[in-house]
Amino acid sequence: MPIYRISELQEYLASLERGSKRTLSQNFLIDGNVVQKILSHAQCFPGDIVLEIGPGPGAVTEALLKK
Repeated sequence: MPIYRISELQEYLASLERGSKRTLSQNFLIDGNVVQKILSHAQCFPGDIVLEIGPGPGAVTEALLKK
């Protein structure tokens, strides 16, 4: 599921009975182009170990796994 699309993100968070907390200044990545730019600069290869800090719902994680 492309979790970076706003409609899918809202549906996913609702299914978990969660949402962003403004008091924590939470922001979620909702632009697929930004995900692709991150991947192109990440230079990750099969077998690499990747530690993603603060993955949120996992838009970048999902894309990394597919790559």
